[in-house]
Amino acid sequence: MYDPGHGTDDALATRNWTRLNRENVVYYQEPSKKFCKPFTLAWQTEWMLGKLALLGHGSTMSFDAIFGTNKYGYSLFTIVCFDAHQNGIPCLWIIMERHEASDLVVVLTEVKTRVNAYRSDTMKTLEEWQPNCFLVDDVKEENIALRIPKVSVNLCMFHIRRAWLKKLHSCVEYPFGKAEMNRSLGRIMYCNVEEDPWMMSFDFMLKWKEESSFIRYYEKSGIIGLKVGLLKGTELMHIRTMTLKGPLKDGTLPSSNI
Repeated sequence: MYDPGHGTDDALATRNWTRLNRENVVYYQEPSKKFCKPFTLAWQTEWMLGKLALLGHGSTMSFDAIFGTNKYGYSLFTIVCFDAHQNGIPCLWIIMERHEASDLVVVLTEVKTRVNAYRSDTMKTLEEWQPNCFLVDDVKEENIALRIPKVSVNLCMFHIRRAWLKKLHSCVEYPFGKAEMNRSLGRIMYCNVEEDPWMMSFDFMLKWKEESSFIRYYEKSGIIGLKVGLLKGTELMHIRTMTLKGPLKDGTLPSSNI
């Protein structure tokens, strides 16, 4: 029985939709306050399943979260694979009332079972589906839920750069220094494959050693504690990512190892 607080018409429409599109529903849980069950719906088409099974295996995927997507405040999670031209292809959508790691684990377990079954039946392979890397934003639940053996969970460079810029504004007083440091950080992040980001980073810290507050932060969250995503792997050379090492006290740059 649906909880009236979720809207009777919407609840009935959702139930009917899942029945009519059963083949596309990966996981579905009706909301119930009585049994403490949050609304959860994950779905993908047969075409999306095929792309996930093919492009997601041994490759880099993105796991993105958007919060408060409707009047009920539900969250939308999207798994995106990348083709040979680095075009993003949505391969799974998840709508959740409660965005907790334990709920995500349940859904992702079903997803992996579904993908392995597809690979066995359609692609005629018994090799277990195994992504190489997940790109995430700064959502703690994603980092915890995606902890799969032999799969790295990396923050995308947008969130790393945004965190660096935020810290610059709070730590560096002079506008000229902020601008110069921001340009240097940009050159490090977007350096050419032939350039050495490690040496560029050491030069940056030596030059701006007087800005000790930011340099201490950078040593903990920056290039010293990061594995720059242009070392190995075709996908990571095109999608610059950095794997964080160690939590940060101010929480502006959450770690994949929380």
